[in-house]
Amino acid sequence: QATIDELEDSKRQLATQTEEVADLTGKIQEAKQEVTVVHDELVAAEGQSAFLNGEVAAMEMEKANGGTASMRNNSELQAVLGELKVEFAEAEDRQSRNALN
Repeated sequence: QATIDELEDSKRQLATQTEEVADLTGKIQEAKQEVTVVHDELVAAEGQSAFLNGEVAAMEMEKANGGTASMRNNSELQAVLGELKVEFAEAEDRQSRNALN
């Protein structure tokens, strides 16, 4: 009888331990899923960071190129303005000569 009671007790302990193992296995799976989600979020954040760094670099290049283009356009405008001043002066000169004649 003692042996049957010991076997029944061992059977209950084994069942309890089996439940504990199943519970721990479930918790491990949940933890793995959480790690996967966090990893995916980290990869997405790294991708977004790389994208934003690229955007900043593009904006800086555009600004640098825009600054150069702006200086070039300013020089061109100055040249056109200079030409217009010369043409205006020549037109005034012609007008004054015509008025004398």
